[in-house]
Amino acid sequence: MMLSVNQFRHFSTSSATDQDQRAPALRVIVVGLGVQGNKRRRFAGPDFVAAVDPVNREAEFRDLGAVALDRFDAALVCVPDDQKVGILEYLLAHGKHVLVEKPLIADDDSTLIRLEKLANANRAVCQVAYNHRFEPHIVSMRDLIASGGLGRIYRCRMFYGNGTARQVRESQWRDRGSGVLGDLGSHLLDTARFWFGELGEDFAVVSADCFENRAPDHVVFASRRGSPRLELEVTLVSWRNHFTADVYAENGSAHISSLCKWGPSEFTHYARVLPSGRPPEDRRTLVQEDPTWAREYQHFKTLCRERRMPGLGGDLWLGHVLRDLGQTAESQLFGALFGDSSGKGGKGWDGSGGDGKSGHNGLINQGIGGVSGLLGNLFGKKSGPVSNGTGNAGAGTVLSSVAGALQVGKGAGSGTGGVQVILNNMGTPQTVDSTQQSSGQAEAMILQVVLKDQETNGAITQGFSGMFGH
Repeated sequence: MMLSVNQFRHFSTSSATDQDQRAPALRVIVVGLGVQGNKRRRFAGPDFVAAVDPVNREAEFRDLGAVALDRFDAALVCVPDDQKVGILEYLLAHGKHVLVEKPLIADDDSTLIRLEKLANANRAVCQVAYNHRFEPHIVSMRDLIASGGLGRIYRCRMFYGNGTARQVRESQWRDRGSGVLGDLGSHLLDTARFWFGELGEDFAVVSADCFENRAPDHVVFASRRGSPRLELEVTLVSWRNHFTADVYAENGSAHISSLCKWGPSEFTHYARVLPSGRPPEDRRTLVQEDPTWAREYQHFKTLCRERRMPGLGGDLWLGHVLRDLGQTAESQLFGALFGDSSGKGGKGWDGSGGDGKSGHNGLINQGIGGVSGLLGNLFGKKSGPVSNGTGNAGAGTVLSSVAGALQVGKGAGSGTGGVQVILNNMGTPQTVDSTQQSSGQAEAMILQVVLKDQETNGAITQGFSGMFGH
């Protein structure tokens, strides 16, 4: 079953009309009174009736079930990702409209399909909040593209960065999983779909880094094929907050520099001159407060009043892309720890598996071949097999990584040793036994990798010894 897929088409420049401003009050509660929740409460104004938060003492309620259902019509849900589905199921089952902070991602498609069915059955709006759809110049770009004036779109490049690495690292729940991909990458993917319509799912991580955080804090990713070609960069280590977009096309190009919240925000359109020459320029600059939160809320009220269901098809697509990118980013980071400077032994940006023959770098000088390919292959659907490695076993080593904890037991002697890999995926243990030791005095080693909220798709084919010798 496919979900409706054109939710982004419901958002347009007419989203905050005078009619919206005159719409009757919608009694709303805020679920999760953190940074976003406080902002949502402020823009709800007189529509706000109560807040729910288990910790914040400003909230009137500690538990959502304690709020009488006849007290509110809608909820603004601002909670961590892993809490969203259960809260949405409760609200939608009782016919309450929901505006939930992005991204809305589930472990499998059936979850979002179930939420959409629940919303439709109870005539309840379920909108995922992507406030940048209401940014004036982002809307202008969408309108220019839709007009056909640019002709065939060749390429789009976007950058979105802020300097929140420290705040994210100190958060109890934000510095985990795919990191900046889910936070800012979801905005860029949604914006691309807002501009260009349906997009494929074939994206690749060009580079992923953890400069200051445990989860990725700087990622560059791109579409592998299709039109237009997309190149997207997100970071938490841009100390001057910034956004840029460049669209190159048959009849000209269009560019955005900055957002209203960081102003001034500039939109520039260049019309192509044939056969070549300096193009005429249309440049517009805005210096104003961020209008997106108020416009998004007014649009939500309009959807509720008209019972228009935006659908969750776009979120299903976005979840597929973010999950694949997140797995690849973690694989690259793990591979970078165990592979050489060229990335051999880990997973390449094109999705290929490592050959397991370059298992050394500045951190591990006397490791084996197979370990690099092994760890790179734990995460990828397209990973290749792991080559058999040999070497001299050294003392046990304990490391930690983005993926979890890694422990290696003692080894002695030399030869091809056996290895047991224990995978804990979503709480379900799986054991994969490799080939047993065949020569020498090497003891079998245990490699334990704890994977939290990640799929395990790679093949593990051979044992090895000589890990982390020193």
